[in-house]
Amino acid sequence: IADYDQAIRLRPDFAEAYTNRGLAKTKKGDLDAAIADYDQAIRLKPDDAGIYNNRGNAKAEKDDWDAAIADYDQALRLKPDDAGIYYNRGNSKYAKDDRDAALADWQEALSRAVAQNLPDALIANIKQKIDMLSDDA
Repeated sequence: IADYDQAIRLRPDFAEAYTNRGLAKTKKGDLDAAIADYDQAIRLKPDDAGIYNNRGNAKAEKDDWDAAIADYDQALRLKPDDAGIYYNRGNSKYAKDDRDAALADWQEALSRAVAQNLPDALIANIKQKIDMLSDDA
């Protein structure tokens, strides 16, 4: 984190430094500070879907499902083919007990992951989520 602090002191307009510091803070569990870094990164680079996705992940870790979903929605407007964002949004919808919407997102994530030849482990994880909902039905 200290290296990112230094990078920001040297270049306060460097969105990637805020994003990476936010990721480090998220890993430490300092979610409010991470979200503040993502907010600043978004101000500097508002068309970066990854930043919205990362902020959504931090909000999801706080169980702020609606805010997380709003960030995933924005990320998907910017990068509509990203399987990971659909997966993350599905997780938040599932946490809100919106199973139909979660299933739709996970199915979309699976379709895109297969089409993009993403790692088998990711595809298996998505299939597991879909199967979990099918088993609950």
